[in-house]
Amino acid sequence: MVFGDPGAFVDLVLAAPAFAVQTVAAALGVADVQQQSLEQSVAAFLAERHALLVLDNCEHALAELAPLVERILAACPRMTVLATSRERLALPGERVLHVGPLPLASGAEALFADRARAVDERFAAAPAVIAAICARLDGLPLAIEPAAARAASLGPQGLLAALDDILRPVSGGRGGDRRHTSLRAVVEWSHRLLS
Repeated sequence: MVFGDPGAFVDLVLAAPAFAVQTVAAALGVADVQQQSLEQSVAAFLAERHALLVLDNCEHALAELAPLVERILAACPRMTVLATSRERLALPGERVLHVGPLPLASGAEALFADRARAVDERFAAAPAVIAAICARLDGLPLAIEPAAARAASLGPQGLLAALDDILRPVSGGRGGDRRHTSLRAVVEWSHRLLS
């Protein structure tokens, strides 16, 4: 799909649920107007636009973001919203695309190498070692991302050896949201969301 206006990417990882709408508004450059709600201001700003709005990591703020997305889609017929989340927004007309494991021998290894080079631009490893790491991680992007971040400190062979305890060695960096620092943290966070 080709869009006529510039789109926007909103990273919601660090946004507290109570500030999710403000985070979206700030990313768009929308200021609060006294006579209308922030949701109305965002919808008014986007009303005539033909663009893509990406809301990344929505799962922790679904209750706050679903009404905003519903308002945007109702008031802005040429807008497209792509929300990444572990749960649906549960809006009428919503289409869900489940992202499963990446195919081995192509996508998984490419993601691993790309993320490892983002941490260490000199990263190099034999293709067979990267393939073995990705196979041990079942091609899951959620596991590949933090593992690749650790490849800089452990080295590819060290990471492969450490995967015997898959939840321990893939811890990521110090910054960002705690639930994204290790696979164990992701699993614990996801488990706490269960009723």
